[in-house]
Amino acid sequence: MIVSLLAAALALAASVSAAAPDAARLVQLTATQREHDPRQALQTSERALRLDPSVKGGQAARAAALAALRRDDEARVAYRMALTADPKDRDAILGLADLDRRHGDPAAAVALLDPLVANRDDRQARFYRAMAFTDAGETDKAFADYSTLIAGKPTASSLYNRGWILNDRKDYAKALSDFEQALALDPTDVDTLDAMGTTLLSLERDAAALERFTAALTLAPADTAALTGRADSQYNLKQWRAAAESYRAARKVQPKRAHLAVMEARALDQIGDRKGALSAYDAALRFEPTLLDALQGKAELYEAMGDRKQALVAFTRAIAAAPNNADLLTERALLYRKLGRGAEAQGDLDAALKIDSKSTYALNALGLVLGDAGKTGEAVAAYDRALAIDPGLEAAYYNRGNRYVDLERYDRAIRDYNRSLALSPGDAMTLAAKGEAYRLINDDVRAIEEFSAAIESDPKMALAYWRRALARKAIGDTEGAVADRALALALDPELAS
Repeated sequence: MIVSLLAAALALAASVSAAAPDAARLVQLTATQREHDPRQALQTSERALRLDPSVKGGQAARAAALAALRRDDEARVAYRMALTADPKDRDAILGLADLDRRHGDPAAAVALLDPLVANRDDRQARFYRAMAFTDAGETDKAFADYSTLIAGKPTASSLYNRGWILNDRKDYAKALSDFEQALALDPTDVDTLDAMGTTLLSLERDAAALERFTAALTLAPADTAALTGRADSQYNLKQWRAAAESYRAARKVQPKRAHLAVMEARALDQIGDRKGALSAYDAALRFEPTLLDALQGKAELYEAMGDRKQALVAFTRAIAAAPNNADLLTERALLYRKLGRGAEAQGDLDAALKIDSKSTYALNALGLVLGDAGKTGEAVAAYDRALAIDPGLEAAYYNRGNRYVDLERYDRAIRDYNRSLALSPGDAMTLAAKGEAYRLINDDVRAIEEFSAAIESDPKMALAYWRRALARKAIGDTEGAVADRALALALDPELAS
């Protein structure tokens, strides 16, 4: 009996000693399996744990397989079990830290990784910690970790990640340098090509950006960042038709991104395809019915097409979506003005100025509406307010000059026209208005000079010819007056009425 018990014990010991190496071998096997078949890796790790529940790396291998299968909650539990058995299990520390970071707890990730970085100067741990610092908003610490890694041995991933920190700091030149070095180490990385393109766009190097995005699309034709970046580059380069086609291609991959449809609409508008532009705006609004860019763009497009009724409907929809947008209220007010609905225009402007009392756009528009209503003094006061806020507002000088003419304050009108011309040299409308102010004070020689300058700037400006004819007649230049009158009527026959 004693002999049989001893034999059984020896057999059990032999089976355990055989199982332990076999379990260890299975744990090693999971690393290869995980890359190609994480489900098989999970089965292998669980088999290893059945053979030997305490096999080194068993729980960490199981956790890694679960993470590869995106069963993150189970993976985190498994990693914690591994760390309970061995608090220094490197694979478990790295795996759990990565999951903690990706699940919104970068501080926990940093706490796990700090000892590895401090005690072993573990490069992978430092890289993971840098990502965790970034997610925690501690980009200075992340930058320091990446810089340490790069100083030791530059890798594409460290350079790429540090490049984005620099990009976010708007240090675009240094960001571009990091991305270029990353690409040199990994020439076919699409994300790096996209990052370079994005940075080049920020540097307003649109042609170079287009090259990078095109290269990315050669490698990955459906890459969303490259499709959008290519379109943005083409738009900035005023390659309107190509941009419209690229935005459309991007929309096929990302059909619910309404912004892409808005940009396609803008590009189509630039090539005169207003029907296509309206269709693109409608596509944007199907996905985001209150998207302000689409509502406003559609309203402005209808107005440019002369369809003021539809423009008013679209502006009203836009204002319903953004009732506190002073600029939108001002745009609708200007449309009401064109429709001859001055009271409604003033109502919108009053509302706009309650929202933003310093809106020079609204104040300038208010001056126009008050001037139309014959409230000349109030109009001048509105322009005064606008210019007190922004002394460089060219349109307000021009418009106030016109109101000073109404008040027969020609000296002030001429002064305002001069200020307007200083900000917008050679503007034909302002030159003609200045000429008329001189004509009204009987300085016809100066008036002729200003009208001539206006005509040189805009040879098709009928009113300038007409008024120069009046000034020439006043100084006895009958032949010149007749010639100017004929030119004016050829350009605008209604001047005769």
